[in-house]
Amino acid sequence: MKTLRLALTWIFALLLLAAGISHFARPQLYEALIPHWLPMVAVNYLTGFVEAVIGMGLLFTISRRAAAIAAVLLMVCFLPVHLIDAFRSQPAIGSVPVAWARFLFQFVLIYWAWFLVPPAKAR
Repeated sequence: MKTLRLALTWIFALLLLAAGISHFARPQLYEALIPHWLPMVAVNYLTGFVEAVIGMGLLFTISRRAAAIAAVLLMVCFLPVHLIDAFRSQPAIGSVPVAWARFLFQFVLIYWAWFLVPPAKAR
């Protein structure tokens, strides 16, 4: 179980790092997902930074628990964005069925991140 958790932690960390870097390398991909009333550039870069920091945190034992909890919270925060996108006639990425699949996949990511939270050590 420890080996599986570690492997899944590294995979999730690399996914978050890639997503975070993508916010800086290809910001136009995320523009349509960001609500128009928010400052688009700031939100895009802040989200990318947060994703990358959480991804880095998952790589180190000392910060793994906090980073995994932060990943759960981040994935929960993304739920409304994906739900709103699923109700659009023209979703930001792909079709309406793809938008609904992305919304449902958020629950997989939430569970995955929750699985990564190592148990607290007894003091």
